[in-house]
Amino acid sequence: MDSTTRLLSVARGDAPADLVVVNGRVVNTFTGEVERVDVAVSGGRIAGVGRGYEGLRRVDLDGAYLAP
Repeated sequence: MDSTTRLLSVARGDAPADLVVVNGRVVNTFTGEVERVDVAVSGGRIAGVGRGYEGLRRVDLDGAYLAP
């Protein structure tokens, strides 16, 4: 499976991410709100932001801010 296909599969929740960073605070640049979300990473790229992602590795940020 090529990297784009894998990234989309992880984004849809069909495949586990390489890493899921949970309970991080991220600034929504559209609304200016700070949201507590999970971030799914696959192949070194962000596959999705939200809740419910499964991953091979999981890191809990316990409310710390997350920035690229």
